[in-house]
Amino acid sequence: MIREALGGRYQLDIEIADGGMGTIWVATDLQLKRRVAVKLMKPERLNAPGADALFLQEAQIVARLQHPNVVQIFDFGIHEDAPYFVMELLQGEDFSARLRKQPRRHPAALLPIVAQTARALTAAHNAGIVHRDLKPSNIFLRDAGGDEMVKLLDFGVSVLRAGKGSSDVIAGTPGYMGPEQFRSPKTADHRSDLWSFGVILYRALTGDMPFRAPQYVALLEKIFLRPHSPPSQVVPELGPEVDRFFERALAKDPGARFQSATEMAAAFAAIVERQSEKRTERLLFVDDEPDVAVLLKHRLRPHLRNGTYELAFAANGVEALEQLRRYPDIGVVVTDINMPEMDGLTLLERIGEAHPLVKVIVLSAYSDMPNLRTAMNRGAFDFLVKPIDFTDLEATLQKTVRHVQALRKTVRSTEENSLLKVFVGGGIVDRLLPALRSVGATPSEEISAAVAFLSLHGFVPAPGDPPNVVTHTLNANFEVILPELLSRGASVERIMGNTLFVIHRGQDCIEELAAACVAARHKLWWAAHRAGGDSHFKYSLCGGISAGLVVAGSIGSRPLQRMDYVILGRPVEQAAALNAVAGPSQLLLSEETFRVIAGLFSGEQAGERQLSPTHDSVRMYNLLQEGAADEGEPSRSGARVLPVDAERSESEAHPPASHDSTEADPERTLLLHRKRPV
Repeated sequence: MIREALGGRYQLDIEIADGGMGTIWVATDLQLKRRVAVKLMKPERLNAPGADALFLQEAQIVARLQHPNVVQIFDFGIHEDAPYFVMELLQGEDFSARLRKQPRRHPAALLPIVAQTARALTAAHNAGIVHRDLKPSNIFLRDAGGDEMVKLLDFGVSVLRAGKGSSDVIAGTPGYMGPEQFRSPKTADHRSDLWSFGVILYRALTGDMPFRAPQYVALLEKIFLRPHSPPSQVVPELGPEVDRFFERALAKDPGARFQSATEMAAAFAAIVERQSEKRTERLLFVDDEPDVAVLLKHRLRPHLRNGTYELAFAANGVEALEQLRRYPDIGVVVTDINMPEMDGLTLLERIGEAHPLVKVIVLSAYSDMPNLRTAMNRGAFDFLVKPIDFTDLEATLQKTVRHVQALRKTVRSTEENSLLKVFVGGGIVDRLLPALRSVGATPSEEISAAVAFLSLHGFVPAPGDPPNVVTHTLNANFEVILPELLSRGASVERIMGNTLFVIHRGQDCIEELAAACVAARHKLWWAAHRAGGDSHFKYSLCGGISAGLVVAGSIGSRPLQRMDYVILGRPVEQAAALNAVAGPSQLLLSEETFRVIAGLFSGEQAGERQLSPTHDSVRMYNLLQEGAADEGEPSRSGARVLPVDAERSESEAHPPASHDSTEADPERTLLLHRKRPV
């Protein structure tokens, strides 16, 4: 054991975990006098090729996110040639431990975990990070003063963007990996994380894995070729709607899956909400008097018989919080004030912080007016007095249940509105809607960004085409293009007919947007290649790309309540003009813009043109593919370019010849260097 403090500051106390790359310790920060967690690289890994770079990359990835649902990095250093990084110390348990204690969970009980995990994944994916090893043991349920907060862990095999530095590595935990992670790791993107998310949910709802086999090769065969058992065959009460959810979540083709963690979580929440509309309403009564439960069961017996209510009980506030964690579908709590261990007023405060949709009815005596006033000030929905008038109790319960159900519908609408971000990006949803609510305007700002206008070349609806055919064609193409743009951090600000207005505000925005456009062009080419020349995908993707300073803000008439979030400036005008002159499959940039990324992308001259009467002529370049061009590369103007990381077909898939059984440790991370195509 290391006796001296790491970096003269972190004293290792207790080893709590042993992974493939390093060990995790509880440590003391001698400078700030606090407990922290330290991940220290194992001595035997120090000489492994690239190990130190991977270790540093994990620290950089986590530090880059800065999200409340991702474990936070405090420091990084090297001690006696061994790198280490310092993280927040979490109290609680991982989701794997939770599932070992209770293998099968009610859908409503999973909602908080699903929502928070989705937020963590969304933050990672928006930053261009693919986790690649999402599994229950990497979802930590932190105890936050009686409530729980998800913390996403272990980015040790993550990549900053699928396709960079991962072409020869299969990484992940086999039972949670999607087919593309085995077949073509370089092309696996954020949708591989969504597959893993789906496997986790399947396991949590059914108590079993969707694909299980005693040997590695047999497991691969099931993941590649066999359908999973519908969850309702394992747990009949889940029903066909849950089966349809997993048909998307575990689709073999990434394009057929949910395309974002937000979309997936909202779909799951909608299922739970629809089921809740048909379900019995669960009520929680909190009182330390032992005869209360017997009395309530007797007086509410007609409602229990017809399925209107189901009752849960707790003797104090601590037990009540545990019941709320166990049954997150509880919408109404009826609590006494004076109880041991945690009184009703403290419970009321805790419920308001952690369970905003739960409404609390407070029980007390007429003479206890100060406490009743405190309860109302802390957010109590209503109050009843002792001795209980059961006619009044029933009327109050009915009123409160109706209010809770209305709140749930409102929240469901909000979740559905959040799906707008999948298609129109953060600019409109995050900035325009708040402005409209206040009939005001968002502040104007000047930002550095890359912008693109992308169109389906040659798409013109023919006279007499049925409207549903036109919209279906556009949707089919955009469903192929949009995930490639969004997964690389781009935001689609407008959809104008067959044209997308795209912006990237992140670090290295022009490089990332160029890569996103090339990937989208290739994905559309690949869809056409698979579907044939007469399909919806017969149109190639063309566009114009530019970068620089743009102005963003709300434009319109505030008195008329007509405002819109607008991005304008010379880069926007130039990208639109370049798109207007682009030929089939051409992605045009000005020479000035192309020079910025010339070392990372290959391209060819595409002529010179005056794009507007008020500007000089511009020498244009057609963006070909990521990676520098080979010497003497022939001109391919107008050709549909197949990037270097072209997808392999399923017929080319060859799993590794042998591997240890996955049954002994279903969550063991796999890291294999590929010797031949898989």
